Amino acid sequence: MSDLTGETALEQEIAHVGKFIDLKAESHGSHILSEYRILSRLSLYIVMLAWIILGVYLYVVISRAESTSSIVRYFLSTEDLGVKFRALILLAPFILTVVSYLISDRARLLLKTLLAERELRALCDALIVAFANAIDAKSPWTQGHSERVTSYALLIA
Repeated sequence: MSDLTGETALEQEIAHVGKFIDLKAESHGSHILSEYRILSRLSLYIVMLAWIILGVYLYVVISRAESTSSIVRYFLSTEDLGVKFRALILLAPFILTVVSYLISDRARLLLKTLLAERELRALCDALIVAFANAIDAKSPWTQGHSERVTSYALLIA
C-alpha cells in the first residue's frame, strides 16, 4: 500500500510539472521577448548605418567631382580605388542583406536557446520536487525528510 501511495504522489507531481513550466515561462517570457526584440532591432540599425555610410561616401565622391562625366570616369577607372569603389557599390546591398540575415538568425537562435534553458531548469526543479514528495509520501518514516534536509542545508550554507 505504501508503494502505491508513493507512485500516486509521484504521478500527481509529474502532472503538475506542465503547470510549473507554464508559470516559469510566463514569468520569464517578457524578458526573453525583449532580448529578442533588441537583437532584431540591432540588425535593422546596422543595415541603416551601413546605408548611411554608403550615402555619405557617395556624397563625398560627388561633391569632389567637377562634373558628372568625371564621376563616371572615376567609377569606370581601372585604378585601385576605382575598383574598390565599384565593388563597394555593387556588393553593398548583398553584404548588408547577408549581415542582417546573420544577425537576425542569431537573435532567433538566442531566443530558442534561452527558452530551452529556462524550460530545462523548470523541468529539473519540478522533477526534484516530485521525487522529494514521492519519497515523503512513501512511508510515515520518511515523511517531512525533504523539508528537514532543506532546512539543514540552508543552515549550513
